[in-house]
Amino acid sequence: MKITETHDIGDFDAYEYCGKGSLTVTVEDDAGNSKVVDIMAGEPEDAVFYRDLNGAYSIAAAIKLAYEAGKRGGRVMNSVIEMLRKHVGKQGEVWDEAYEEIDVAFDGYLSGEDGVSPYTAEKVDEEFEDGGRWSNYRTTVHKIEEESGTVAYFSLWRELPATEIQDGGDFSYELDEVVPREVTVTRYVAKPKGAV
Repeated sequence: MKITETHDIGDFDAYEYCGKGSLTVTVEDDAGNSKVVDIMAGEPEDAVFYRDLNGAYSIAAAIKLAYEAGKRGGRVMNSVIEMLRKHVGKQGEVWDEAYEEIDVAFDGYLSGEDGVSPYTAEKVDEEFEDGGRWSNYRTTVHKIEEESGTVAYFSLWRELPATEIQDGGDFSYELDEVVPREVTVTRYVAKPKGAV
């Protein structure tokens, strides 16, 4: 059984669907049956059960589907992508619980464990910046692909110790979700001898 919670912060092109944002909860059992509960934030006059709050009518059906799946022994399978998205934008220290969860997810150790849906994790990019006497900075991009085919990319910025003495210090991090884009870069190289 899988329960997915999706937050849409609102998109002008999709205004008629999600208004100023929406929250969708999808419950899917092991047989592929699913129920969707969606609540939208539109104009005040649309905040009624037959419009933006229409998803309220599906709550009982979604709970029943989850309950029946549980009786059959189905486990709740959580999405590692949704778990990582809850940490996007967070800044903290490398010793906090959120960083530990992020780090373990990127190593692939959560796949199929403790109710997490199987997934693969791959580091697809890395940049290093010399910060000076006390700190350096590393940014890595990780591709997460779930068994369902859902793919997401996350960028992890980390402050690193510049000396061995600082290992274990309170160094900071920040997580962002990113998308791959092809970018054309102009570089200036040495002119060959004899070229006009």
